[in-house]
Amino acid sequence: MTTRKKKKKRAQLCFRSPLQRGQTLTFSLHNVTPEEHIIVFKFLTNNHSHSSLMERYFVRPSAGRMIETDQMDIMLFLNQVPEDLAPNEILKDKILVRWAVIQRNTKVEAWMQAQPDSTRRKWLEMLVEQWPDQVIIRETRLKIRFV
Repeated sequence: MTTRKKKKKRAQLCFRSPLQRGQTLTFSLHNVTPEEHIIVFKFLTNNHSHSSLMERYFVRPSAGRMIETDQMDIMLFLNQVPEDLAPNEILKDKILVRWAVIQRNTKVEAWMQAQPDSTRRKWLEMLVEQWPDQVIIRETRLKIRFV
C-alpha cells in the first residue's frame, strides 16, 4: 500500500485577459477570531519587469490592522502588463503577506492601538522590536497568474 502526500493548495490570484494596466483584483483577509485577536499585516511585492524597475503590482492597503472587523478587502493593481506573454507561459510571480496575531486586552494590543496610522508600514518590525518574546511574524505567499 502506498500513500500519497496531499499537496497543500496555495492561494492564487488570477488576472484575466485582455491584460491592461490598472486592472484590479479584489480579495479579502479574514480574522477567524475577531473577538479574541487583532491582525496586523503588511504586503510585500518584489516583482519588477525585466525591462524596467517599475513595480508590476501595487497593493492597497499595503499594510494595516484588523481591529473592529473580521474581514478586510484588499485590492491588487496590475501596474505593468507582462510583455510578450505566450499563451501557455506561466509567470511565477508572488506577493508576500507578513502578519501577526495579537491577543486582545493585553499590553501589546494597547501599544499597537496607540501607534499612528502614518507608521503602518513599520508596525510589524516595531512589534517585534518592542515585544520580541510575545509576537510571532508569519508569512503567506500568494501566487499570481495570468489567464
